[in-house]
Amino acid sequence: MCESLSNAAKQIQEISKDWPEKRHRCGQVLEALLQLTIDDPEKAKEGFTNIEIHEFVSGKISAWGSSTDDEVTRKVREAWKNLGELWIKKERGVVQRFKSLGLVEIPMIHKVAGGGGGIVNKYSLKLEPAKDGQKQSKTPEALCAGNLEYFEDDVDNLRSITKLFSSGFLLSGWKKWLFFFVILIGMVFFIALLLLFAIGINQQETVGATLKFISSIAIILWAEWLLLGAFFKVVDRRVEIAPWWLQPWTSDGDWLLVFEKNKPAAPNVIKLKRYTAQCSRCGGLVRIHKGGFVYYNRLVGRCDNSPREHVFSFDHYLRVGKELVSRET
Repeated sequence: MCESLSNAAKQIQEISKDWPEKRHRCGQVLEALLQLTIDDPEKAKEGFTNIEIHEFVSGKISAWGSSTDDEVTRKVREAWKNLGELWIKKERGVVQRFKSLGLVEIPMIHKVAGGGGGIVNKYSLKLEPAKDGQKQSKTPEALCAGNLEYFEDDVDNLRSITKLFSSGFLLSGWKKWLFFFVILIGMVFFIALLLLFAIGINQQETVGATLKFISSIAIILWAEWLLLGAFFKVVDRRVEIAPWWLQPWTSDGDWLLVFEKNKPAAPNVIKLKRYTAQCSRCGGLVRIHKGGFVYYNRLVGRCDNSPREHVFSFDHYLRVGKELVSRET
């Protein structure tokens, strides 16, 4: 049990090494919990106190400053609350990564409230049996050498309009009619612009006026495509880069719209998702981008370390990718 807990903590350390939230207090508390679990897995079963977490963070990660016991408790408690919100965002990807390793127990962060009387809060990492929806997936074929597996990241608890799509925009009821209405408005606007172009082009008296008129129509059409183009494409292609106004400010433009065709069993749904993988060549972070000229009309995975050479295909349904640039011998 102790060895399994320690190994799970090491796996989460590897999974979370590129999380930008590791710079925040919630990420620092997570790192402290993981390393304390690795260093003393026997004690980890009962959990670590506010003071132990605080001392580890202040001594080895980031100076939180000297504090009274009450201040320490408050700091760790607030950071743990934020960590709970972060864990909800990351849990799906963590579970998928543990499933890919064939592990049947899934790690979860856990807190036992003290309740006063000298009994303090205890924070720990627990291993829980995989739920029915978390059992190891049946991959059609084993990953060959050089290929990789994609995992979902940050799919929950977003703000503003992105929250509608992160939790799933069900195409049923009023949401279905709203979606169709927006698409219809876009199509009507497009047709109206074409009619305006056909009528207006012959009324321009000079070459300069004609060029200005054509440019104005082109800019308006381009702006409309930036706003709604992804929604036209995602229904047919099932996955598309999300438009700029749905990209979270903290993202690298790699969030996707995914159309899940569930009918007739359930309503179709459009979701906002993000997939990443570990590069099979260098171990770097692989993100999803448009294929560009070379891989036109495709989405591909590009490694942050070498985005031109470490390129992989992207199958969002199977969550696998194959090398697209052959290795030099």
